Amino acid sequence: MREKTVFYTLLLLLAVILPFIYHDLDLVLRAVLMACAVLGLQLLMSYGGQISLGNAAFMGLGAYISGVLSVKFGLPSLLTIFVAVAVTALIALIVGYPLLRLKGYYLALGTLGFRIVSYFAYKHPVHLDRWAGRIDRHSRYRLGRF
Repeated sequence: MREKTVFYTLLLLLAVILPFIYHDLDLVLRAVLMACAVLGLQLLMSYGGQISLGNAAFMGLGAYISGVLSVKFGLPSLLTIFVAVAVTALIALIVGYPLLRLKGYYLALGTLGFRIVSYFAYKHPVHLDRWAGRIDRHSRYRLGRF
């Protein structure tokens, strides 16, 4: 158990220090985001024994909320991350409550349904355009001095 603690502590330290050493920040941020996605899937699928196909929808929702608050409303990026986590967690509770009773394939189909609905909402954001508009692909999203 002690070896795992040391390993994860060193991994966390590497994730904190790496952006200051390695200058291709986009690659580092993508690697950290994918590590978060894998950790969420690992917690649910290996420890919980459930199949969930909706995790990408929640990651996309959090990214969209954070981007809109930062780019369109000018809030600090670090604040938008915490707000996006809170809003996404609230939506996950609302969506997840009816899915709590499902097991196995039915849970997979329920989460897949949410994933498909969210995909079309992100792909065709007609209703979202009224609220926040599209985020320009080249907008500057800053985290600290990066």
